[in-house]
Amino acid sequence: MGYTHHFPRMREVSDEQWERIAGDFALLLEHLPEQVRVFRDEDTDAPPLVDDEKIQFYGGVETFVLNRHSRDRHAGSRPPREEYPFGFDYCKTEHAPYDMLVCATLAVAEDIAPGAWKIASNGKADDWQQALDWASGVLRRRLRFPVM
Repeated sequence: MGYTHHFPRMREVSDEQWERIAGDFALLLEHLPEQVRVFRDEDTDAPPLVDDEKIQFYGGVETFVLNRHSRDRHAGSRPPREEYPFGFDYCKTEHAPYDMLVCATLAVAEDIAPGAWKIASNGKADDWQQALDWASGVLRRRLRFPVM
């Protein structure tokens, strides 16, 4: 399957938690390194999407979608099943530059809403370290490797 992050949602996310996740994501976008270019999806050069339902961006391999409530059907999702009642999301990045923002966003989500997503990755802690260091600096708090 290649270098991929998996993040099925396991529970509801409160309004306050989502607002904080969205706010941190917006701050990360403002400080995105020049070599990292992201768009809403592969068919447009519109900016990434962040609203009450999801965070969505594309950086060259697959579109990353972090769903809050609804099961938005996209290429990186599978339908709900018993062990993943809200569905199963994933994003293959193949270590492309936007992987930095994918990792940072998942680390923020786990930091603010622990256990809301069951985060897994083909990557090890070393693969995430640059993203964690960058995001920790931007957000002025330490983010940890979120993979269970």
